[in-house]
Amino acid sequence: MSAGATPIVELRELTKRYGDVLALRGVSFAIAAGEIVAMLGPNGAGKTTSISLMLGLRRPTSGEVRLFGLPPTDRRARSRVGVMLQESGAPGVLTVRELIGLFGTYYPAPLPVEQALAMAGLEDKADARAATLSGGQRQRLYFALAVGGNPEALFLDEPTVGMDIEARRAFVAAIQTLAGTGKSVIFTTHYLREAEELATRIVVIDRGIVIADAAPRALRRLRGAGGHRPGRVRRSRAVPHQRAGDGLAPPLRARGGAARPRGGRGRPRGGRAEPHPAAGARVTAPLLRMLGAQTLAELRARWRIAAFSMTSLALPVVFFTFFGLPFASQTFPDGVSVGAYLLVSFAAYGVGNVMVYGFGIGVANERGMKVDLLMRATPLPPAVAVLAKVLVALAFALVSIVVLIVYGVAVGGVRQDLTVWLQVIVRLLAGSLPFVALGFAIGYTAGPHAAPALANLIYLPLSFASGLFMPVSQLPGFVQRVAPYLPSYHYGQLAWSAVGARAEPLFVSLAWPATSRCAGAGRRPAAAPPAARPAAGRSRPA
Repeated sequence: MSAGATPIVELRELTKRYGDVLALRGVSFAIAAGEIVAMLGPNGAGKTTSISLMLGLRRPTSGEVRLFGLPPTDRRARSRVGVMLQESGAPGVLTVRELIGLFGTYYPAPLPVEQALAMAGLEDKADARAATLSGGQRQRLYFALAVGGNPEALFLDEPTVGMDIEARRAFVAAIQTLAGTGKSVIFTTHYLREAEELATRIVVIDRGIVIADAAPRALRRLRGAGGHRPGRVRRSRAVPHQRAGDGLAPPLRARGGAARPRGGRGRPRGGRAEPHPAAGARVTAPLLRMLGAQTLAELRARWRIAAFSMTSLALPVVFFTFFGLPFASQTFPDGVSVGAYLLVSFAAYGVGNVMVYGFGIGVANERGMKVDLLMRATPLPPAVAVLAKVLVALAFALVSIVVLIVYGVAVGGVRQDLTVWLQVIVRLLAGSLPFVALGFAIGYTAGPHAAPALANLIYLPLSFASGLFMPVSQLPGFVQRVAPYLPSYHYGQLAWSAVGARAEPLFVSLAWPATSRCAGAGRRPAAAPPAARPAAGRSRPA
C-alpha cells in the first residue's frame, strides 16, 4: 500500500466478545486496494465475526474498524462494497432478474443486469423466482447481488459453500476477472487449496488470533517447514502471536510490502486499479431512485403473496356482506345511515388489518429468512426501506377502502356524497400509522411461525372491543370501560364522524396517538356514541 493511500479496510486492536466467549483477540491488519485476500481458518475461528465487524453488522467490544477511511455503517463507504454473507436470504417471490436490478439501484454506477447474470452463470434462471432456486443456484444469486452494484471491493463470506463443481469453476473465473480489473476481494474459507488458488494474500486466523499473514508462496514454505499436511488448517507453533498494532506476523511479512499474484510475475493484481478517491468523495445512489425501486419491489412481493393480497381486499367485503348488508337500508335516530356506519367500521378494520398483518408477518418472515441481515449490509438506508413498506401498505389500504365502498354502494345501496367518501379515505389512511408501529412490534418480537397467531390474538379482540364490529354500547360493561383507551376505538371515531356519527371532537381522535391518557385515568369513559344506538323497534346494526 502506497504511502498516504487509504486502505480498503483497516482493523485496529479489534476485540469481540459474546458473553464469556472471546471471538476476536486484538486483531489488527489492513487491506490495500487491489488485493485479493483470503481469511483462512477452521469453523469458529473468527472469520465471519471479522467480516461482520468490517461491514458494520456488529459492533466491536473494543478496537476500531474503518472502511475506506470511514465508519463501516457510513452509506458512502457501503456504496463502495458488495457483500455476500454466509447466512442471508432474499425475498423468494421476486425473480432473479428483479432482485439483481433492485440491488443495483442501491449503488451509484451498477452493472447492467445481464452482465451480473452472466458473471454468476444465472442466465437461464433470470426469470425464476428466488424461492425455486437450489442451494448452489442461490449462492450464485447472492454473488450476483454482490457484484451487480459494480463495487470497488467485495466481501464474500464462505462464498463456495453449497456450490457444485461447475458453479465453483465459474466463481473462480469471475473472481479472477474482477481481480484483473483492479477490484479488491476479501473472502473467507476453511479450504487451504481454495485460498492458495485465488488469493494474493492469506490471513490465517484461529481462535480469534491472526497467526499468519503472507503471500501464498511464503505460507506454503512455512507449512512445509512445519510439517503441515495439505488441505488442513492447523495452528503453527512456528508462527508467533501477532504483536499489538501489527497485522503481519513478523516471519511472514512479504518482501516489498504488497503481495504479488501467483507465479510472481508483473505488478500486484491491484496495480491496474485507479487510485482510490478521498474518503467519501464517491457519490452515493440517489435516494429517490432507491425509494422508487424498493417500493416497486415491495409492491410486487406483497401482491404475489395471495394470502396477504387477497385477504386484504376480500376480508372487509366479506364482513360487510354478513354483518352490514342486512341493515344497510336502516337509519339511526339521528338520521345516520346504519349501512354507512358499518361500512366505514369495516373499512377501518381492513386498513388496520393491512398494517398489522402486512408489517407484522412480513417483517417476521424477512427476519426468519435473514433478508434483513443482507439488507443491512447494503447502502440502502433503513428509513428508505421502512418508507417503501409504508407506501405499499397505504396503497393496499387505499385499494381495500375503495373496493369496499364500491361494493357497499353497488350492492348495499349505501349513499353518501363523494366528499364524504373522500374524507373517510383520507382520515383512515392518515390515522393508520399507529397500526404500522403495532405491526413492526409484532414482526420484531415474534418469529415467522408465531407472528400470524400473535397478530390475530392482538388485532381481532382489539377490533371487537373498539366497536368496529358492533356498537360499544352492546359490549360487556368492563369492555366499555376499556374501549376509550384502545387505539382502534379512536381510529373508528375518525371514520364514524366522517359519515355524521360524531361522538368526540375530531382533534381528539387525531391526537390520541401522541397524547398520554394517564391523566384521565380517573375520568369516566364516554358512553357509546349516540349514532351507535339504533332506533327503537329497529334491528340493531350488529
